[in-house]
Amino acid sequence: MGPFATMALASVADARARLKDVRREMILAAIAVLLGLSAWAMVMTAAVLKLVRLTGDPLLSLVLGALALGLTAGLVLMIGAALRRRSRKARQARQARQALALTTALALLPSGRTGSIATLALVAAGLGFALWPNKRD
Repeated sequence: MGPFATMALASVADARARLKDVRREMILAAIAVLLGLSAWAMVMTAAVLKLVRLTGDPLLSLVLGALALGLTAGLVLMIGAALRRRSRKARQARQARQALALTTALALLPSGRTGSIATLALVAAGLGFALWPNKRD
């Protein structure tokens, strides 16, 4: 068996091990979400029961509980949208840097003076600038 086949088999084994780890993590995450939702339901039930004792009106207590739940859901949706927007902007910035690096490399290398130290310095500077991690992403 050649070196390429050995590397391919090793990468397949690594992928299988990673997939097994991801599955285990997803099962544990699902259990944690289920327990968290159960706890949330208990907290909401206790809050509504406390409101029933304070106000004496069960319908008003249910409305206030539903309003609190709706506001919490809206807040979670807003946070999720902000996180998606942030990750999309970071992905676009990363893709732009990669495109700039590729364009720089393609534009400067076949210039006829490929052995020139100045050309190689420009290529290195362009690649370094394009691939340098941006702290604002």
